[in-house]
This record gives sequence, C-alpha cells and structure tokens, in this order.
Amino acid sequence: MQIFKYIITCLLVGCLLHTLPASATTIQLIGRVLEDGKTVRYESTAYYNVNSLLCGNADYSFEFRIIDWHFYVSGGGVDQAAGQFFTLKRIGFNVTGRGSSQDHVAVGDNAGSYRFTSNFHKNANIKIYFDLLFNNDDYILNDTDITIPPSSLLRMTSSNCYMVPAMNSKFSSYNQSAYLLKSNLSLRLESSNSVKVNPDIKTCAIDGATDQTVQLDTVFKHELDRNTTVQAGNFAIRLNCSQATATHSYIVYSDGNNNANTSNLLTLDSRSTAKGVGIQVVDETTGAAIKFAPIPTAQFIKVSQVTSFSAVNSANRYITRNYTVNYVKNGTVTAGDLSAKMVYTLLYR
Repeated sequence: MQIFKYIITCLLVGCLLHTLPASATTIQLIGRVLEDGKTVRYESTAYYNVNSLLCGNADYSFEFRIIDWHFYVSGGGVDQAAGQFFTLKRIGFNVTGRGSSQDHVAVGDNAGSYRFTSNFHKNANIKIYFDLLFNNDDYILNDTDITIPPSSLLRMTSSNCYMVPAMNSKFSSYNQSAYLLKSNLSLRLESSNSVKVNPDIKTCAIDGATDQTVQLDTVFKHELDRNTTVQAGNFAIRLNCSQATATHSYIVYSDGNNNANTSNLLTLDSRSTAKGVGIQVVDETTGAAIKFAPIPTAQFIKVSQVTSFSAVNSANRYITRNYTVNYVKNGTVTAGDLSAKMVYTLLYR
C-alpha cells in the first residue's frame, strides 16, 4: 500500500526563486478523511485577504491579482506521513468578497510539487484547500492505519503576485517583471488536528497451513562432495485472494534462526549435527536462490526492497508459488542431521 518520490521541478517557463525567506507565514488547516478512506481534505481555518497575505498590501490602479503558486514538499522537517506518503491531488480556493469561486484540479503532483496560476480581485478573501491521497506506488503500508498528527507540515508554498487589469487577464500577456508586486512569499501549511487514515485494503488468506514442516531427503556425503548442490525437498505457498481488494502481493523471506541474515543460506538450528552443509531455498518462479532479509518492522516499506509475489485480480484469485529446498556444500562435509527455519512476511497494496 505506500507514497512517493521527492523532487522539486519547474512546471512553467521560468522558476520561482528557490531561496526561501528566513521565516514563513503559517496557515493552519483542518483535515478530514473523505469517503474513500484514503484521501484527506485539508481546508484553512480562516479566510485570508489576497492583497494582504500574498501581495504586500500593494495599492495600484490595477485591481486584479494573478498569483503564481508553487506547492511542494519541504526538504527539511516535513512530516513523514503527510509529506512523503501522500500525493497532492487537488488544490482549490473558497472565495468571498469580489471574485468567483475557483477550483483547480491536478492530475498529479509531479513528484511532490505542483505549480499553477490563479486570478483574484485584490479585495477577495480566500480559504485554501487541498486533497492529499494516500499513495502506494512506491511504498507499502505495513500497518492498519496512518496518523497525521497536529502541527504536521503538510506542504510549503512559494508564490509571486502580479497586478493585472481584469479578472480574465492572461498571465502570459504581460511582462512579468513590470507587473510583479511581490515575489517568493512562503507559506507554511500545517495541520491543526489529528487525522487517522485507514486505507482498509482486504488482503489474501493463506490457503492451507500457515506453518509447514518440510521433510528433507537423506543424501550421502559423496553426493555433496561430487555435486556441491543436491535437491532435498520442496514446498509451496498458496494464497486465496477471492475476497481481496489488494491489487498486488509482496513477500519478504527471513531466517528464523538469525533475523540479521542477508545471505542465501539459512542458519542451521543449534541441534543440527551435520557440518559443512547449508540449506538453500530456490524460488521456482524465478529459478533463483532466495536472499534473506530481516523481518520488516517499519510502518512504510519501499516496494523496491521487497519481492513481488503476484498480482491480484479477477483472473488471479488463487495463487501458488513453488519452492525447492537444496543442500549446499559450504565446507568440509560431516554426516549428521540438520534443520533450519524460514519465516515469510506477506505485504499488500
């Protein structure tokens, strides 16, 4: 389930100044979760006068203002949940006084930033609102919900203010330098309340026993001396996804005797008496030996750090993945018994 890349880009010709003022005006916003369970609507707690807040109280003959906005994720101190794992999907304004209500819909947040222009009368008062959508393209949620606490830094803005003669004046029709009133004003958009988001993704169920014991074949010492790797057994992991709403499943394989193990050989139990032999698990789907990793404990996990198990869709409701267990010679072989333990963690988005 999880969040997004973090780059600042310029979307129009020319860029806003990237050096922010030493301080920024803080705007408090109230958040509420929308019906889909994964979108948070934030709206400023008060109305703000356009000319006072954004244009330095400039008093010129042109009564209308074009604001060149840049919403982005701050490079320092941004709340992790709000900044990194939620995508900016919708930005708008509730307008009172002179001017009509405006609504700006973004198709994407361009890796954390979004830039556009809006036109207001200088006496208009506005409330800022925007939607943050839980984004699971790059991250998986390893938890049941996400809390965005009070005073979280949701987004920053940097803006330029220009005067124009009419509400429908085009930003590109005027020399930007000649009509610039105030540049690079920074707003700090903070949450005023705690919001808990529960994406409510239904996952698959293990089809069969969650714990399995694989009885390994007996092999002779000379077989390992001659072949180095000898097949010892097999097993399968099966999922029933008939009730799932998740679209993809992922898996992390861990060493049950040594969680820190990142090799492709399991650590033998202390009661094992065989020497010079390791146990390897091969994923028959890829043909590669599994590389083990610690059991994931972070709330958000990068998709790139886990193994894809299977897509989940209407044509793929019952999923089976097969594995082969091998003995692998890794030293001077001494005959005896051996056993090991593998733990797997399934994740969904």
